[in-house]
Amino acid sequence: MSRHFLHRSRRLVTAVVAGALCSAAAVALTLYVGATAHAQVPAGTFTSAPPYAASGLANVVFSGGTTDQLEAAAKSVSADGVWVQGTSGSFELLVVGGPAFLKDAFRSKMPAVLGLTAVTLTRGVASTGGASVPAAGASGAAASYGDRYADGVLPVGDSRYTTAGPRQGYVYSCSANFVPAGQAGAQAQGPWFLGNGTWSSTKKISVQGAVSWPSAAFTSRVTGDRRVITTNALPTHTTGTFPIAASDPAAAYDRNPNRIQAQSLTYNLPANPTGIGANCVGGEAGVMIDGVPLFNAFDAGGRDANAWEVQDACGGHPQESGEYHYHGLSKCLATNDATTVIGFALDGYPLTGSRVATGNVITTADLDECHGMTSPIVLDGQTVTMYHYVMTLDFPYSVSCFRGTAIRPPQPIGGGGPPGGGPPPPPR
Repeated sequence: MSRHFLHRSRRLVTAVVAGALCSAAAVALTLYVGATAHAQVPAGTFTSAPPYAASGLANVVFSGGTTDQLEAAAKSVSADGVWVQGTSGSFELLVVGGPAFLKDAFRSKMPAVLGLTAVTLTRGVASTGGASVPAAGASGAAASYGDRYADGVLPVGDSRYTTAGPRQGYVYSCSANFVPAGQAGAQAQGPWFLGNGTWSSTKKISVQGAVSWPSAAFTSRVTGDRRVITTNALPTHTTGTFPIAASDPAAAYDRNPNRIQAQSLTYNLPANPTGIGANCVGGEAGVMIDGVPLFNAFDAGGRDANAWEVQDACGGHPQESGEYHYHGLSKCLATNDATTVIGFALDGYPLTGSRVATGNVITTADLDECHGMTSPIVLDGQTVTMYHYVMTLDFPYSVSCFRGTAIRPPQPIGGGGPPGGGPPPPPR
């Protein structure tokens, strides 16, 4: 839309700005053109002072300009972030004063010069790092992602890792020292592999059994600047029967010989993570709020663990020390909502689900190279806007690089550790 309006026109010009993030309805900007020579909205400014709400958010209209002009305008009104709708229709965050790589990522999803655009400013909220697309606007206006994998057909992620730096859809692994395929858990492809680089989660079988764990124990408390989680890694839901019995159909593809055993694990995590880097991931990525450790997306051979390994109906199985764990989103968690915290990564950033609404589900393509975004979530009973990882149905399922500094994960009883993905990150 031009910023110049010709003289002597007495029409009412209404520009409907479709890029509003924080309102379910579009923002309408009404401009009156009178008998003056022309009215001009200066480039690189907001058309009005931002009306910050108590939440620290404000809807305003940017008069148009470059990314640098938008950042300068935001800085002039003490904003620390700006949400803008990109060329693909998704919402992107410009972190004011953020590192160059974040600004470059923002530019790549925007036109070279923005036109008259409705934006949402953030001030005094945790709009940190590597953001991609909000799961919902500040007032609940959800972005529309569709439901790309509603049929359960998912891409196979075998060998989708990098050791040189982060890459969207890949695991930035601390090591490439994987074992040969013949030593990597599942010994054969199941009929759920579709032969075209995909597999069907609806056709895949599960380990039989329904074993209860009444002694499951999990606590989480925040003390000062630390979040301390203790767990014995036994789930609150039932599991399959492990070792996998020879009579179980799963044994034709995966003869997991390990038995589930209680552990004694303590995760001493940052309660207020602040990093916006991109650090490699070892074999373990975090811990879920049901007390079950979360491993990365690979088996010991660098193959897509969720596609190859036969897990139980809740998506879990034990490794050689008996530590029950997931490689992705468990069907047995209480929720998969995109605003609900369902776990924590080893760098302290929360993990959420991926469901925005029925038929509206976040996938890997909607996230940044670490598999996260910045959006409003409910953390410790409060709604905050912050960076978080998202558990998706598709590879790489969870954390693919750490934005913050990861702790060394606690070791299971008997030693050993997560298969695949290399060694854990160094201790803090």
